[in-house]
Amino acid sequence: RSSDLSLNASRVLVGVPSRGGRVEMSLRRVGQLGRKGSVLFLCDMQEKFRHNIVYFPQVVSVAARMLQAAKVLEMPVIVTEQYPKGLGPTVPELGAGDLKKYSKTCFSMVTPVVEIGRA
Repeated sequence: RSSDLSLNASRVLVGVPSRGGRVEMSLRRVGQLGRKGSVLFLCDMQEKFRHNIVYFPQVVSVAARMLQAAKVLEMPVIVTEQYPKGLGPTVPELGAGDLKKYSKTCFSMVTPVVEIGRA
């Protein structure tokens, strides 16, 4: 059953900012990941950011694959949109059309509305 699946990842590649402003890759230990203790947060992947974020298509592509994995694992997913009235909707290629979007105007994903929706 997919709800019983877990990922035993002994090491994960993580981007770490260096002093020069470049991102360097580092291996980190994460232990065991599972549905009950995990949630996927997809933050502000909106139309207005498409031409302003370097590597935006690649970021969305990786996020879409993570979303597909989260759905297979039946993991909860939170999708936020920063001021969608001005910045547009979540990009369609993410594949999150069927998910609830949490609108926000602050620079944190942990808003009262998201916390209530997660409860």
